[in-house]
Amino acid sequence: MSLESFQAALVLGACGEALGSMNSKWDRYASASAKQKCVSDLGGVGNIEVSDISWQVEEGTILHLSSSEALASGKSSKSYLHELATRYVDCMGSSMSGKRPSNVLLQATTHLRPAEPDGCLQTFNHNATDGRAALRGVCVGLRFHKPNNIEQLIATAIETTRMTHHNPIAYLGALTAALFTSYAIQGRELREWGAGLLHILPIALGYVVSAGDNLEANQLAWNDFGRAWEPYIQMRGITDGQSKPKFPRKYGAQKRDEVYKQFAAPGEAAGRWGHDAPLIAYDALMSCGGSWEELCNRAMFHGGDGRGSGSIAASWYGVTYGFAGVPSCNHTEVEFRERFIEAGRKLYELSW
Repeated sequence: MSLESFQAALVLGACGEALGSMNSKWDRYASASAKQKCVSDLGGVGNIEVSDISWQVEEGTILHLSSSEALASGKSSKSYLHELATRYVDCMGSSMSGKRPSNVLLQATTHLRPAEPDGCLQTFNHNATDGRAALRGVCVGLRFHKPNNIEQLIATAIETTRMTHHNPIAYLGALTAALFTSYAIQGRELREWGAGLLHILPIALGYVVSAGDNLEANQLAWNDFGRAWEPYIQMRGITDGQSKPKFPRKYGAQKRDEVYKQFAAPGEAAGRWGHDAPLIAYDALMSCGGSWEELCNRAMFHGGDGRGSGSIAASWYGVTYGFAGVPSCNHTEVEFRERFIEAGRKLYELSW
């Protein structure tokens, strides 16, 4: 696995969120077909310049940047968490300037006290289900990608996320992003990833129980995540991790919207929560045939919220293919590119 793959995972993740948002203008479009018609009118995805002027990143990418740089510092355990909390607080007054952070994030960062022994802990939050929180798992997967790192991967993905989004829907989404990133680096086949996740979830629950933080609330909400993923993996016929994924012969924009909606939270747009943002990303990566344009259509430009799913899918594409096949205008001017490039370099050096 090359240095470029690590750097592309971070840079393209930022591009994916920007493309999946269109400065929040995609909220006006009710279907994948309508979004893709708009992209076509712009000259196609290969004609879109992603930058801070036209297609900006949002809170998910900014927190992923803080997470990446904290992990790249080389700190571990509690010292890492306090480093991360400090960066989360700092970014709210710097990198987040001019953005529209969610109320959940604003409230969480207000309560962080990095200098205090327990200042990184948050109470359980029933509303902290945002799929963009799952983005932060990618850098965790880059740092702890070896099979014997699985305990560190689980603990770091969970604690990194519940520092602001203390809810299994959010932090298990981040764990999925981290786990699948590690699988991509290990060279495991896509068909294996879903079964691997189902195997890891009980181990993750064991960690949460041992940590004991807001345990009862976490246990009550725990099964919501698996109730979405188990039927999806069954639908694709990959429960054994060996069979070829099953997709409809005609899997166009309308059909994909129908499928994605099946796994969305009641009353919510597909991809808005932490369980279905990585699910859509996984579906898109398995079905895009290695095409960046098709990945964008499936993960960024679907009828739901394409910010989280778009970012995660783009990161996995980056791990797998680097920048190959991605139009330069999609990534050379994206916000925070150089900081992601440097964080990717440090994570690459630390992880081996």
